[in-house]
Amino acid sequence: ENFADQTTGTCISKLDGDRQPSGQPSLGTAAGLGLPNQFVAVRANGYDEGYCSNLKEFVIGTPEAQIYDSELECCTRVFADQTSGTCISNLDGDRQPSGQPSISAAGLGLPNQFVAVFANGYDEGYCSNLKADVIGTPDAQIYDSEFECCTENFADQTTGTCISNLAINLQPSGAPTFDNDGVGGLDVWVPVWPNTNSYESGYCSNKKEFVYKAYTQPIDSHIECCINWFSMQISGFCISEVEGALQPSSSPTIIGGGLPDAKFFPRFPEVGNPPAAENYCDNDHRSLPQWQLDNYDSMGFDTQEECCESWFPELRTACTRRQPTFGTLPPAPTDCGFYPKHGQSWDTGTCVNDCDTPPEYENLSNLIFSDDQEGGIECCNTWFENNGLTTQQIGSGRLSYCLQQMVDANPTFTLSAPPTRAPVS
Repeated sequence: ENFADQTTGTCISKLDGDRQPSGQPSLGTAAGLGLPNQFVAVRANGYDEGYCSNLKEFVIGTPEAQIYDSELECCTRVFADQTSGTCISNLDGDRQPSGQPSISAAGLGLPNQFVAVFANGYDEGYCSNLKADVIGTPDAQIYDSEFECCTENFADQTTGTCISNLAINLQPSGAPTFDNDGVGGLDVWVPVWPNTNSYESGYCSNKKEFVYKAYTQPIDSHIECCINWFSMQISGFCISEVEGALQPSSSPTIIGGGLPDAKFFPRFPEVGNPPAAENYCDNDHRSLPQWQLDNYDSMGFDTQEECCESWFPELRTACTRRQPTFGTLPPAPTDCGFYPKHGQSWDTGTCVNDCDTPPEYENLSNLIFSDDQEGGIECCNTWFENNGLTTQQIGSGRLSYCLQQMVDANPTFTLSAPPTRAPVS
């Protein structure tokens, strides 16, 4: 209390027995020197050369809030940003950092505590559980596994340095694999675009370094990955990399040209010969690009409806009721009720029974009418009565736009005069 700043240490030197300071600094309790469980920071040679001590002359007189129960706690609290590592290096026994970085399951370093190390820049960065790297790192930047640390911090690393340091079971294979059963790679596939970012040279890979860094959901099979990501690839490069039983045959089986069992394929804008102008399904194999021809049997659909539902479900009847190049459309269903279909304006609204009723209409009774002539008339008069007619034309025997369109689409209907009332003057 009275001589804490005494440079001569005269007062302390008068202490006797076990209260007398030892003649050498004590930086641990294993040797039995110094005060137990009382460590304070010593900055005699500056921050980078600072350390923690339980030597009596340092502890006595230090405010209680600055005395720590362990040397490790003292170092991490006071010298966490110390670049020299002087304080940590003085730890003894099992608290002393190992002499080499631990980047695997070799038993070195702290278990389940990995941090990113950027000492040589991002592309040469790696993850470590070395005590000297971990201690002082904020909890939010410490990861349970080396793999998690690499993917969170070095996902865009072109060198693959961090991933390459993983233990053997997580180590990427040394060569690209394009197998179908996980031999030499993973059982999932992701799209890969070369450095040129060329779509035409893109392919799918199950190589670990690509899968681990992928921003897309992995796909279970090689061919499915190619179809999902490179279906419009004119070069067919992705499909050409498929091996084994899924490799396109060199002589495709073509059953097209107007035969009843001609297969339907999806057509895409600017793909094929001649190029398609929009998305649809057709059975003219003569316009298909080579990669679709090479997979005629495995990728073709037996019906237009199957093709449309698989590739363009959002097009609905615009795809399923499109006239194919070969063959004829199957008859339209006759048991579908009429529903109002709004045009660009009320005057061009119609009522149709094309079985393409919007899903949101199904539970609304005032939007669905019977599938016969009476149902069509009721629909037109409920939603579009006298649309397309001028005031003078109403009551003149002329059909409204909605009724006329309904009759044109259903030749069996015998409606000849509008079942509407003439305007009351």
